[in-house]
Amino acid sequence: MEFEQRLEAISQSMLVAEFTAEGALLTCNTAMADFIDSTQSQPLQSLLPRNLYQQVLAGASVECELRPAHQPEQMLNATLSGLKDRQGKVNKILLYGYDASNRSAAISETLKAMQHLLS
Repeated sequence: MEFEQRLEAISQSMLVAEFTAEGALLTCNTAMADFIDSTQSQPLQSLLPRNLYQQVLAGASVECELRPAHQPEQMLNATLSGLKDRQGKVNKILLYGYDASNRSAAISETLKAMQHLLS
């Protein structure tokens, strides 16, 4: 019971999604669905630079910042990991992270203020 409560707390505070190795969304929590606009069913490759996607398919875990096309002011600080089958081939990709939009906005405002002062 305590373990399930911990998982629920993580699910409510983190954005979590699982994709096929081909990039199709399999499942995600509500927060991630809102972030990526799951109604558009965009493949994972549309969110990532090609080199990062290839690294994940090769079995690496990568950290990156993602911005959804439909809301570029939002930012997700994400970790992606390839999940391997018994033969060692990546068959699913796990993406988890947190919404870093507020941090990104604060940095942007600070940079604007500094540029204004220096000009």
